[in-house]
Amino acid sequence: MALRSGSKSQVLLAALLVLLSCKILLAEERSLGESPLFTGLVARGELPPVADRLPLNPAVVIPLERTGQYGGTWRRAHMGMVDEAGWERLTYDPLLRWSPDYTKPVPNIAESWEVTEDGKQFTFYLRKGMKWSDGEPFSAPDYMFWYNDVILNEDLTPVKPNWLTIEGELGVMAALDDHTLRFTFNHPNGVILQWLASWTELFAGPPPAHYLRQYHPKYVQEDSLNAVVELEGYDTWMA
Repeated sequence: MALRSGSKSQVLLAALLVLLSCKILLAEERSLGESPLFTGLVARGELPPVADRLPLNPAVVIPLERTGQYGGTWRRAHMGMVDEAGWERLTYDPLLRWSPDYTKPVPNIAESWEVTEDGKQFTFYLRKGMKWSDGEPFSAPDYMFWYNDVILNEDLTPVKPNWLTIEGELGVMAALDDHTLRFTFNHPNGVILQWLASWTELFAGPPPAHYLRQYHPKYVQEDSLNAVVELEGYDTWMA
């Protein structure tokens, strides 16, 4: 018995939905795949399962050619300051990142963003559920520590970043909530997205506020801070 054209379409549609469901399931399983280097740690309870370590909407990097292999040893020599980019490549984890062909900024720590028509205000939505390596939450307050206590601190940053300054005026950074950042400028900033995907002071992400506050005079008594500086063999807390 021959199928009518409408029945054929329904069968093809059903088959397509099944295939799509399989692909989505496989993609989800692959994105949550545990590294074989960590399976022992997870089994012993020394590391949370991969699902508990990832944000709710993790960034997924699609290989350009093929998926790499775990393990191995990478040996590389650094000749001096000219090789500074060597460690920068390993720690590169900015708010946005460049696409593989370097044609545009794409999501990274921020999963999405909005720009006002006048080019003066930029709102970034951070991925929820991110954590530092010690398990502490990674969120907008870490960026605000960088802005308020590092950039606005004249001892630490007497000269402000040029990418954050337009016509001599420093942009304003604010956290609307734990997962939303906003940059506001008095003048249009046509390259802020490109800067945030590049090698700025934030190319490796913000500093961990929960750890560094113990070494900042805004949060620690002067006597206690001086004792730590002396114990560590430094001349100043800014070392």
